[in-house]
Amino acid sequence: ASDVFDNTYKFFILDIENSNAYACPGGIIFITKGMLKMMESEAELALVLAHEIAHTSRFHGMIEMEQRKHHIGAETSFAQMNNFFEEFLPDSVPDRQKSLIEEMEQESFKIFETLIEGRLDEYEEEADFLGMIYAVRAGYTPQEFLLLLERLVSSGSLSNNEHYTIE
Repeated sequence: ASDVFDNTYKFFILDIENSNAYACPGGIIFITKGMLKMMESEAELALVLAHEIAHTSRFHGMIEMEQRKHHIGAETSFAQMNNFFEEFLPDSVPDRQKSLIEEMEQESFKIFETLIEGRLDEYEEEADFLGMIYAVRAGYTPQEFLLLLERLVSSGSLSNNEHYTIE
C-alpha cells in the first residue's frame, strides 16, 4: 500500500519494554515489545508499521546520516583527543582539563541537536501523513492511530521519542 513498490522490508521485535518503533535505511523496521503490549488491534500495528515504512520510503535515515556527517566527525575528533590524553598524558592532564573536554563535547552535541530538531519534526510529520495514507490504502482507519497515541500518552509509557504528544 506504500508508494515504493520495489523495497523489501524486514521486521524485527526488540525485547525492550519502552514503547517505540524504529526505521533503518534499507527497509529494516524494529518495533519494541513495549509497543506491541500497548496495541489493542491489528489496525494499530498496521498504522505504526506504515509510519515506519514511510520513513524508509522517504529515505529519512539516509538524509539524516548525510546531514550529521559533520557531527559524526566532531565525535570522532573528541574521542581521539580523549584517547590521546589518556594514553600519552594520563597523569599530567588535570581533571579540570578533562572536565572542559567533556563540557565542550556536550555543548557541541546540544548545539547540533538544537539545529536538527526542526528537521526531525518534519520527518515525523511526513511519516505520520504518509503512514495514514498507506494504512488507509490497506483498509485500516486512521482513527485507530489516535486511540493508540492517546493510550500511550495516558499510560505515561517511557519512550525516547519526544515527537509524539497529544495536543
